[in-house]
Amino acid sequence: MPGKKIGLIAAMPEEIKPLLKEVGDYRKTTLERFTLYHLSLAGRQCSLIESGIGMKRAEAATQALVTSIRPDVLISFGFGGAVKPGMAVGDLAIGRKSVPYQGDQVVTSKAIVVSIPQGSQQTLASIGKELGFTVQESDFLSSDKILNKRELAGKLPSDISNPVLDMETWAVARLAAQMEIPLLAIRAISDAGDEELDFSLDRFTDDEMNIRISRVLGTVVRTPRIIPQLIRLAVNSRIAGRNLAVSVKAILESIKDE
Repeated sequence: MPGKKIGLIAAMPEEIKPLLKEVGDYRKTTLERFTLYHLSLAGRQCSLIESGIGMKRAEAATQALVTSIRPDVLISFGFGGAVKPGMAVGDLAIGRKSVPYQGDQVVTSKAIVVSIPQGSQQTLASIGKELGFTVQESDFLSSDKILNKRELAGKLPSDISNPVLDMETWAVARLAAQMEIPLLAIRAISDAGDEELDFSLDRFTDDEMNIRISRVLGTVVRTPRIIPQLIRLAVNSRIAGRNLAVSVKAILESIKDE
C-alpha cells in the first residue's frame, strides 16, 4: 500500500506508549479534544489518535481522524479479554468481524473488519514464535461495560468464533464501513478466558469514562480484595502492550509492499 495514509486508533496510554517506544520518532499534537501522534515508520507517515475508553469516545475520535487526514487504511488496536479458553495473556487476536453486545444479546451488524495481508500474517507468526505468543483470528465483541465472561460464553450464538471482548472496536468498525475505509482490528489479550475480574471499570471512571485516581483509591479502600487482581492485570497489560507494539509495528512495516 505505498503512499497510502494510515490512521491508527487506540483507547489508552498503556496501549499506545509501548508502540511509541518501538517507533522512537514521533510528534505529539492535538486534534479537537484528542491527543494525536504523528509517526514516521518505514518511510510512511501515520497518524495515531488516543480515543479514550468506550464506544462513544472511539466513535468521536474516529470521526475526527477520518475528517482530518482521510486515511486510506484504519488500524484499531488495544487490549482485549478472551471469552473462552484457548488464548493466553499476550496472545494476539486479529479481528475477523466486529459486533456490539448490548444488554443480553449480540446485535446483528454489517460492520466488518478485513484480514491482514498474508505477508503480515507470516511476519506476526514469526514474531510470536520468538516472543512466545500465538496469533489467532477472532470475532470481536464490543461493550461499554465489563461483562462476566462465564455468563457471556453461554449466551453467544454459534456463529461467533473465538470471541474477544473490547470496548471500542465496534464503533470504529461501524464508521469505517460507512466511509468504506478498510479496517484492521488487533487486540492483545490482557485477561485470559479463565480469568474473571472481580470489579467493573465504571467503579474507576466518571460519567465520561475517564479514569479518576480518587475513584480507584476509594474502590481499593472499600474492597481491598481486588488488589491482587489489579497487580496481576498491570503485569498482564505490560506483556500485552509489548506484544501489541511489536506486532503493530511489524504490520506497518510489512504492508508497504502489499
